[in-house]
Amino acid sequence: MPNKLKTKLKQQEFYCVKCRKRCKSTKNDICIVEFKNGSNAMEGQCSKCDCMMYKFIKDKDVDKLIDKFGEC
Repeated sequence: MPNKLKTKLKQQEFYCVKCRKRCKSTKNDICIVEFKNGSNAMEGQCSKCDCMMYKFIKDKDVDKLIDKFGEC
């Protein structure tokens, strides 16, 4: 984790690699994706630079987050 992130990210916060800052994403822009290797992540869109951001999630939280945000 980068040095700037001393505290945990909130549920709708992502770390944008391009901006190098925390960015909040709206509920409509967030969805749950599954990668080829089977790991799950939340996908959001940065409001400042318009790039895609990902945050890995635990397997036990996937069903709850799919109900809240939906799948891509």
